[in-house]
Amino acid sequence: MPEWTLTPCSVEGLAAWRLASPAVETVIVPGRGGKIVSLHDRRSGREWLWRNPSLPWRTPPYDAPFHEHDTGGIDDCFPAVAAGPYPREPWAGTLVPDHGEVWPLAWAAKPDPEPEPYLRLRVAGVRFPYVLEREIALLPAGDGIRLHYRLRNESASPFAFIWSLHALLAPRPGMRLLLPRVARFRSYLSKNDFLGPSGTEHAWPLAGGRDLSFFPSPETGYWAKIFTPHPADGEAIVQDPDGDRLVFRFPTDTINALGLYLNAGGGAPPGIPPYYVVGLEPSIGAPDDLQTAVEDWRTARWIRGEEDMEWWAEIRCVTAIG
Repeated sequence: MPEWTLTPCSVEGLAAWRLASPAVETVIVPGRGGKIVSLHDRRSGREWLWRNPSLPWRTPPYDAPFHEHDTGGIDDCFPAVAAGPYPREPWAGTLVPDHGEVWPLAWAAKPDPEPEPYLRLRVAGVRFPYVLEREIALLPAGDGIRLHYRLRNESASPFAFIWSLHALLAPRPGMRLLLPRVARFRSYLSKNDFLGPSGTEHAWPLAGGRDLSFFPSPETGYWAKIFTPHPADGEAIVQDPDGDRLVFRFPTDTINALGLYLNAGGGAPPGIPPYYVVGLEPSIGAPDDLQTAVEDWRTARWIRGEEDMEWWAEIRCVTAIG
C-alpha cells in the first residue's frame, strides 16, 4: 500500500523507524530496547503515549534502575518486571534486573517496507538463555499497530517468565478505563496501602473509596498497581471524555493478566515531580516479581526446553472525529 510507509528517522540522536498510514504513525527505537516512543493519531492530532517531562533521554546500561530512565512510551518487560531472584534451578538465585533484561538493550532491527511494511526486532538474553523477537506492523485498516512475539528457549531446561507490554499513556481528567466483564481485581502495591496488602481482592472498579475506572485530576494524589485475574476477555479500552479511544486486544489463552498502573500525582522517584500517567499492561504472569508469580499467585508461564512460544497484541486508535 503506497500510503503506508516505513522510513528511517532519529530520536534523541538514536536511529529509529517511523511506521505510518494516513490514520496513525508510530516511532520505534531499536537501540533503546525496541521502545515505541510515539503512537500518534494523525486524524485527531492526539499523541497517546506519555513522555516524562522530568527526565532527559539517556541510553541506559544493562541492569540500570528503571526509574532513572523512565522516559515513557512502550517497553517490553521480560523475563519479569520487578527485580528479584530467579526462583528455580538451574538459574536459582540469578538476579532478574529491574523491569527485566530487554528494555535497556539494543535490539537488532530488520525493516521490510513492501508490500505491507513491518519492522522485525530481535534480542537475546544476557543472564538467561532465550531469544525474543517482535514484529510490528499496521492493522489492516491502518488505524493502529499489531505486535507479534516469538520466544525461543535456547536451553534444555524449562524456563519460567513474566512478560509485560509496559504501555505508559498520557491521561486527561475524566478518562475512563473500560474493562468488559471484569468483576474483580487484586492489589499489588498502592500508596499508603489504601487497597490493602498485596494480593487483596476487590470488586472492580470501586475500592479504597475510589472509582478506579475514572482517572481524576493530577492533584488527587494517589497511585496504585493492580491486576485483573482474568484479562477483560481480551479487550481493554481507554476512553477520553471527547470520545477518542485506545483499544487493546490480546489472546487470553496466552496473556493471562492485565496490569494497571494508576498514578494521579501520587508519587515519583526522589527529586522528580509527581507523575500523572496511566499504565495499561497486558501481561503473561502476575504480579511483577517472578518469585511471587511462580510460588504464590502461580500465574507465571513456563516454556519447555528448546521450544518456541508465540503471542500477539493489538492497539487501535479510534477517533470521535467524523
